[in-house]
Amino acid sequence: MATILIGALLVVFLCLAARHLFRSLRSGCCGTGKTMKKIHSADKVAAHYSYVKVLKIEGMTCRNCVIRIANALNSLEGVFAKVTLGKAVVRMKLNLPDDRLQQAVAKEGYTVLAIENGRNSSMTSAFSEHEKRTAGIQR
Repeated sequence: MATILIGALLVVFLCLAARHLFRSLRSGCCGTGKTMKKIHSADKVAAHYSYVKVLKIEGMTCRNCVIRIANALNSLEGVFAKVTLGKAVVRMKLNLPDDRLQQAVAKEGYTVLAIENGRNSSMTSAFSEHEKRTAGIQR
């Protein structure tokens, strides 16, 4: 009898764990079940931005984390940011101080590990490649 009861409890526990896993995969670990809305920069032409910085960011684990950081950076005046897990390529019309970018990210609960000036850096190639791939989609 005790074996059946323990087996039933294990089955219930596994079902609840699987349900939580599927919800996390669908909406993100820190989401509410709905995908967050993105804040887009008004000017998406990379050539209009004279300065580029690459931020290495700690603590992002899902799509909602990426959206949260992209929204924080894109809400800054004159900023166009592309964010992936662990990294943000930030294009700016004016050269914003590093601490302003760090504050925007920290306000969302994440940590900037490093900031690299990336105007001609090879690290910005990911940004350019992303623009090339999405250019055909947006037409």
